[in-house]
Amino acid sequence: LCEPPSAEPQPVQNPHIYNANEVEELVEEWEYRVWVELDTVISLLRRTNPYSSQEQTVAVPAQIMSLLPQEPYKPWPEQFMLDTIAWKLSEGLIGTSTESPFVRVPSFRKLLDETET
Repeated sequence: LCEPPSAEPQPVQNPHIYNANEVEELVEEWEYRVWVELDTVISLLRRTNPYSSQEQTVAVPAQIMSLLPQEPYKPWPEQFMLDTIAWKLSEGLIGTSTESPFVRVPSFRKLLDETET
């Protein structure tokens, strides 16, 4: 049997309402997952190409690589190769008609910390 509803009003519990700290943690986690999945896709593409060697990588635009967090909130997986590619890009110049230095954006957390100060 069901109990009769309580006469006391109950607080509405909406699972889609988060506090600011939870949102920051969710953004960091999803950003991390996106990069790990992208790294996995690129790694699988490289393995399925019959004409590539293990040293050869799949081309990833420098504009995309510049968005890779420099300081993720947790370490990248052991086989993660995008960070290595980004560090190699940062050692030189990029571009076809005009060359400019490769610049990576700061991590999400670092940007938040800078805006709060």
